[in-house]
Amino acid sequence: MGIWVKIANKIDSICVKSNRTLTGLVFVLALSFTLFLHGAVPFLAAPTLGQALWVAGFGYSFVNDSITSIYANNFGWPEPAPIAFGLTGAYPAGLFIAAGLSALDAYTATVGFWLSIAFVGAWRLSRLLGARGLLAILTATVWMVMPTIWVHSGYSMLSIGIALMPAYFSVAVYYTLRPAHDTRSQLLQAMLCVATCVVSIFTDGYTFVMFAVGFGIIFLFGWMYQFDLRKRLLFFTLPIQIVSFGFAYVLYNLYFPYAGDLLSDLDFFRGWGADLSFLAVPTFGISWIFDMLQLSVARSNQQFFGDSSVWKSTFVLPVVVLALASWFALRRTKWLASAFLVASLFGFYMALGPSLKIMSIKPTEMQQSLPYGTGSSMPSQYAVMPTGSALLSDTLPGFKSMRASYRWSVLGLICSWALVVLLLSECDQRKKRMLAYGLGAALFALNLPHLVDQWEKNKLNRTRFLELDNGLVKSLDRDLGDREIVAFLPFRNDFLATYVAPRIGIRTFNTGGDKNLDMARLYWPEGMQAFAPGAAGNGFVAKTLTLLARKEANAVVIPYFDMMRTAHFGPSPNIYKHELYSFVRELEESGFVEVQERDSYAVFRIKQELLGKGPALVDDVYRQYCIGTLCLKTTQFQQDNTFTEIGVFRDGGIESSNKAGFLIYGPYAPMKAGDYRLSVKGTVQSAGGTAWADVVSNNGAVNYGRFPLKNSGDDSYAVFNERVHLSEDVTGIEVRIFVGKDDTVRIDRYSLMPN
Repeated sequence: MGIWVKIANKIDSICVKSNRTLTGLVFVLALSFTLFLHGAVPFLAAPTLGQALWVAGFGYSFVNDSITSIYANNFGWPEPAPIAFGLTGAYPAGLFIAAGLSALDAYTATVGFWLSIAFVGAWRLSRLLGARGLLAILTATVWMVMPTIWVHSGYSMLSIGIALMPAYFSVAVYYTLRPAHDTRSQLLQAMLCVATCVVSIFTDGYTFVMFAVGFGIIFLFGWMYQFDLRKRLLFFTLPIQIVSFGFAYVLYNLYFPYAGDLLSDLDFFRGWGADLSFLAVPTFGISWIFDMLQLSVARSNQQFFGDSSVWKSTFVLPVVVLALASWFALRRTKWLASAFLVASLFGFYMALGPSLKIMSIKPTEMQQSLPYGTGSSMPSQYAVMPTGSALLSDTLPGFKSMRASYRWSVLGLICSWALVVLLLSECDQRKKRMLAYGLGAALFALNLPHLVDQWEKNKLNRTRFLELDNGLVKSLDRDLGDREIVAFLPFRNDFLATYVAPRIGIRTFNTGGDKNLDMARLYWPEGMQAFAPGAAGNGFVAKTLTLLARKEANAVVIPYFDMMRTAHFGPSPNIYKHELYSFVRELEESGFVEVQERDSYAVFRIKQELLGKGPALVDDVYRQYCIGTLCLKTTQFQQDNTFTEIGVFRDGGIESSNKAGFLIYGPYAPMKAGDYRLSVKGTVQSAGGTAWADVVSNNGAVNYGRFPLKNSGDDSYAVFNERVHLSEDVTGIEVRIFVGKDDTVRIDRYSLMPN
């Protein structure tokens, strides 16, 4: 008899080991499929391009300084640049780069690392909610294939933050269900909570706020229903929760103190809110099953407010329907189901934004008048009705920064998924395994993209990176010297500069990302701050030469391509070449710079023979282009740049209005001592010589010369030139032109330039 017992035990042991082996194998296969789906396969594919280069560029710059650095010094010059979000991606990417990987493969490896943790976190939460064995793996895989994760791959660490939500919530559930008893366990739980909050906020601010809201709701329900744990929850879990989130918030603000500066109005929140039709009907190209069944619809930026992520990532109907059924089945037995339901409903409510939208599209005139892809903000009159969430979005800290309202749907989705896991676990325990696995498999299939297209897109990301790296970046590396200070002009949201600068070892004022650009501009030198974003405009050549002459930059690069588009899509057309051609030629003909012209950009440096002139070179530029304290020059009269008593602005000039008084006065500018020539161009019909011009300071107390304006005759210009001597430096020079009430005078330009 004993021998049969031993044999039975042996067989049972073998079955247990085999089952564990099978479970482990399925776990590895499911994780591998997840990495494949997201393109997190170094050397073969990449999840995205533009944001990957941005994040990896920070990592590249970190390790250029030190293995321990978390500030970039290659871009956003001269202030060391923290990364606005995604430090948890940038720093590991830097370590992979230091280990020898290319920037894109380093980013891909980093994404693979965090997706693996996210998969384990989803599996762990499934286990906490009652799923066992293969079911826990299946439910974790269902979460990892949710479109809201892979659609946001182009938003870099936002995608990772969404993927990590189950890992975050596993901490919330564990703390609420099982608060520690002994000191050692309490310490470990506290450390885990703090670490989770820090990882969350340094990965992505949106998911950090949603995690805080979800944790709070779960804690509240736990305190309401777990009577025997109330004391421990109140005196241990709650303080640790408050300290953890508070510490993470303070730490992030110490690192990036500009986070609260980029706030948007409610029209932006409204435009980026989820339309109810997005939640109920999938967008074409997202789910292969719904596309095959012709149950999806095509949507575009031309029709809808926000951007494509608003309608591509928010289809949740199957999960929500199953979640509601789960709550109804479990509402009397599991208080956690009600907690997840409340958190889910709150998430979807906030995702709607300040106004309810049901098939709300842009009006025809907006579709026709705006370029494709613009017009993301939405005036209230185009929505159905207010939702009431405007009060929260406009006043609450954290909520005010959640300007892409639709992303609140992630909170709704993670809690709906958790409700489904609760139901499937209950079915599994009641021997309804076929139903549990069938529902799980159905959700898995419904969320799958077109796998072949997805893989080809991810491979294309890597191909475009190699084209960029071996073409444009290599060319810039040849033309720009190591540690040169470089300005890319005109500046924009220059994502590519964030990668190029650390890659080739230069330092540049330019950077990518709204928050990082706003921060960098605070510390730019005067010459760089003189430029307006996005266009060359008036004075571009003079400002460029001033920047170089002052040695605030060693080189200026004028790219003919869009540095954001190129970062996101690889080598791009030279869309700005025609617009910038005249400025390039004017710079070349100025006599101050030497130029290196390439197909897609031009590089300018001060000529070698002029470099030794020092401040005298700056004066030469000022004289030639009438800058600073050496001259005054006005060629366009407008209300915002001209002082006048009686003038009328017309077609760039200023005209008298049958009143006596000063047609022009000011501009109260500083002026160096010296000999100058006052030149005025326009037309003059003066009765009795009552029109005159003078140069004064101290509000007219000191006069350096007064000159009559002579009649010019009909339809001809008066060319008026008179010498003016300033015996000393002047702090508030004025050029004044006075006219009588019977005078007819138009002034088109004037200048006070060195004689």
